[in-house]
Amino acid sequence: MDRVIILSGEQERLLQTLRDRLDITDPAVLNEEEKSLVEAKHMLRTVRQPVSRSVGFACKSLALQRYQFVIKSYLLVSGAKEKFLFDETGNLINVSFRHYLVVDAPRFIIEILSSFFVVGISYIRLFFRQRKITRTAPKGFSI
Repeated sequence: MDRVIILSGEQERLLQTLRDRLDITDPAVLNEEEKSLVEAKHMLRTVRQPVSRSVGFACKSLALQRYQFVIKSYLLVSGAKEKFLFDETGNLINVSFRHYLVVDAPRFIIEILSSFFVVGISYIRLFFRQRKITRTAPKGFSI
């Protein structure tokens, strides 16, 4: 049995893309909202049971899809042989543990570190800018 979890997009168009690209004709279709991805227990239960030959997540556009790292994490623990993400335009990402470990996880860690760096630099700049404003303010004026 094959299973497709649709996060966004038109169901008929997504299923036609699935038939054209992967020769999957009659999958079990589940509609989920993107915000349900943060509910780990619910998503793990959805992805794991019943064990399927293939599991995929579908969306309107992979280029605009947030949480790809989280989706790939769910797919890796699904127990299915074939794991994939696809969109209405025919873009397809096959998910493998090797690619996840070598490419996706380091990219996610670098993204987190760069975010901390940007927030830290912004905080430091704001601190010094506030000190400069306070020092140059006229007497009796407080911020």
